[in-house]
Amino acid sequence: MVVVVQHAACRSRRGTPRRSVGRQRGQSLQDLASGKRFLVVSVHLDNRKSSNAATQKRYQALRAAQVRAVTARVDAINTQHLPVVLAGDLNSWQAALGGNPPHDALTKAGYYDTADAVTQVNTRWTTYNGFARTVAKSASGWGARLDVISTKGLRGAVRFENVLTRTESNRASDHDMVVADLRLP
Repeated sequence: MVVVVQHAACRSRRGTPRRSVGRQRGQSLQDLASGKRFLVVSVHLDNRKSSNAATQKRYQALRAAQVRAVTARVDAINTQHLPVVLAGDLNSWQAALGGNPPHDALTKAGYYDTADAVTQVNTRWTTYNGFARTVAKSASGWGARLDVISTKGLRGAVRFENVLTRTESNRASDHDMVVADLRLP
């Protein structure tokens, strides 16, 4: 199963085909091939940044608190213990000033980062392109990942891809799409 928020091969709780999770920020879906159910949750964390270390640390702490609130809510509503796919913009990355507390909070809550998949595609580029006409590989060899797909109750990911076009004069978003190929238990 490839999870994209606009996954066409899923059905909602009411049995109707779903093309978009929409404004609910979460939805119980069913894989048509296997009949297995799972939850999909969308997040977009606070986007403030600061070059002042103390201020940035407060923003990072806020984003980590937002993750803890979301994961606690998911745990509360997930009474059937369905697998969870949480995707979105953390507005933090692995080399951010003040660390990456939102990612750490996801890991502590039992979520797996699908970028650790067996097959990784375009992970040398950041997932944020800023509408730049041309994007370059990260000098460190691993691009900043503001956009994540994390899972809970699944056995990892087969493939993770940062879907990007290196040169694009008319980008649809300031972020690249990220895709993970997952297998339901």
